[in-house]
Amino acid sequence: MSGVKLNINFDSKQVARELNELVDSVQDRTALHRDIGEYMQLSTAERFAKEQAPDGTPWEPLKESTKKRKTKNRNSILRENDFLRDTLAYDAGSDAMEFGSNRVQAALMQWGGTDDMAPGPAAVEARPFVGVSNDDEDEIIQLADDFLMSAVRH
Repeated sequence: MSGVKLNINFDSKQVARELNELVDSVQDRTALHRDIGEYMQLSTAERFAKEQAPDGTPWEPLKESTKKRKTKNRNSILRENDFLRDTLAYDAGSDAMEFGSNRVQAALMQWGGTDDMAPGPAAVEARPFVGVSNDDEDEIIQLADDFLMSAVRH
């Protein structure tokens, strides 16, 4: 028989050591979660600028009474002082990443007020700003791919 033959011999201890290092690096996903948190801050800030929900729908317009009450940025939704946008933060660990705001106003604006709430600032339309858009999903998948490829290369 003619042809070419290639023999490859592995040092099983070295292969096992490198596989264990790969598994360890993937088990600590803190860096990936930080990257996702940073991305979500940028993406959400863009939503504030565009005045739209994660699914792309425009936020409910401001009522004239709200515009009159505001002292700055009268025509901007959720942006009188950028207080709400600027309280967005993330907490990244190995197992998870949490993103949002700890402000009561954040929950009220995200889900809106209810009929049994007092009129005025509490009786507002929902203007969702925290969430994952289709573009966000694509970017998060790309970040995860990059993270895994980096782990494989090292």
